[in-house]
This record gives sequence, structure tokens and C-alpha cells, in this order.
Amino acid sequence: MKTKCIGVRSVTYAQKAQEVLKKYGIRGFVRKRTDSSSSGSGWCIEVPSLQSETARNLLKNNGVSVTGEIYDLPG
Repeated sequence: MKTKCIGVRSVTYAQKAQEVLKKYGIRGFVRKRTDSSSSGSGWCIEVPSLQSETARNLLKNNGVSVTGEIYDLPG
């Protein structure tokens, strides 16, 4: 399954994001970004590609501070 990573402002927000997404039936994983082009925080929440836009909107609507960026994961 292809995945995307939604940038968040801290590891704490990544953990909160995981809880919010779980409540809506979306599986999310906290990840440390390793790419050198990372702007801001080095944390993201990994979600299935097809659910990335929905997940980002859910996070914003539930008070999770996101960078607004969605990244392809290497690999």
C-alpha cells in the first residue's frame, strides 16, 4: 500500500494526530522524517495515500497543528 506523510509541528502533535485519525477509522503512524529537505519539524503522520487529503482535513478540523504539507515517503 502506498503511503504519504503529513507534516506536523512536533512529536506531540503527531501522537495527537494518530489518536484523532484512529477515531475516524484511518490508520496513522508517527514517523521521524529523515529527508534533508524537511522544513520545520522533522515529524509526520503516515497515512494511506488515498486518505491523505481526508486525513489532513480531519486533523485541521480537530485542532491538530499541521504544516499543511503532504510528502511522499522514500522507498
